[in-house]
Amino acid sequence: MKKLFFLMCVTMLGACNNEEEVQISKVEQPSSIKAVLIPVQQTGNLVTRGVGDGEYALSFDSEGRFQEFKEKLSSISDNEKLELVNQFGVRNLHNLAAEADDELESIGTKANSEGEFRQSYEEYKKKYEGILIPNNIDANDLSLYVPDEDNVETFIGNQNGMYVIDGEIKRINIRKDLAESVAKATQSLLSDRANAKSIDVNTSTYRPMKNKEIYFNAYMRGGRLWVKMSAKKKMWYGWKNDPHRSYYFDSFLSPNFSYLAQGQYGQEVIAPRLPRYIFNNNVKNGFNIILGKITGGNALTGKFHTWTDLTSEHDANGKDQTEVINGHVVPKCLIGKAHIININLK
Repeated sequence: MKKLFFLMCVTMLGACNNEEEVQISKVEQPSSIKAVLIPVQQTGNLVTRGVGDGEYALSFDSEGRFQEFKEKLSSISDNEKLELVNQFGVRNLHNLAAEADDELESIGTKANSEGEFRQSYEEYKKKYEGILIPNNIDANDLSLYVPDEDNVETFIGNQNGMYVIDGEIKRINIRKDLAESVAKATQSLLSDRANAKSIDVNTSTYRPMKNKEIYFNAYMRGGRLWVKMSAKKKMWYGWKNDPHRSYYFDSFLSPNFSYLAQGQYGQEVIAPRLPRYIFNNNVKNGFNIILGKITGGNALTGKFHTWTDLTSEHDANGKDQTEVINGHVVPKCLIGKAHIININLK
């Protein structure tokens, strides 16, 4: 699929302050934002994954630059946030959560019995206790989460929750609770498990096959339409994030909607609607992107046709099949296999 559209991070837009004077080793970068090495003795007793005797953190030359960076992150997708911070060589709580998910995947695969899995899982939870949190709404959710992960500061702080402003170490100001988006997804999942719906509006949790669940949510935030998809799979007695899925959707929205992309210099630009939106790269935790904005009135209607690699077409050898839509080669997806979500947002 050499002509396939790969859209992730390409076209989408998507204080408990502990102030300490500290000697910091700077990484030379021609910017008002830099990576600095915080000595290991300053990191407390949290997780430290750095180089040598410390851990890298973002450093801002002023409070104003810090606030500008926060505003920038708030206007882009979660994957873009992570990519931008990682470019500085800084790893944050979201990187740690991804590592923890890989570890859980390995634990589930290696366990030979439920008893063995339960023992390993308890050790796993203890390892990340006080750093990542379980889902206290759904006892069957085995995944661990970044506390308050919707808070943009969880992307700014390093894995110990630290960053630097004008030479002073700061700690991110976050709640130690489950993020609102995770809570909403969980409540939708539990509701849909208990009560099958004939029509999905704005949000949906559905099972394309046994032991697999797909979550979709379209919502307005900051005058923009955000679209989120993720997947879970059954593991022993519970469920966890499924890191092996690809996601596709076709969108059919009212004429007062404009699709957005990033221009050459990162600016927001109006873009044509693509024949199919494809997310099959760097989406181990699903995706959460800005699709566009309402340009007239205050209501948005329409629908999404959604698929994953579980419902797209494959040949007899399991290889992805493709089709051509408006000159673009895209994964072949049949309307008869689409899960349709109606949109009615204000």
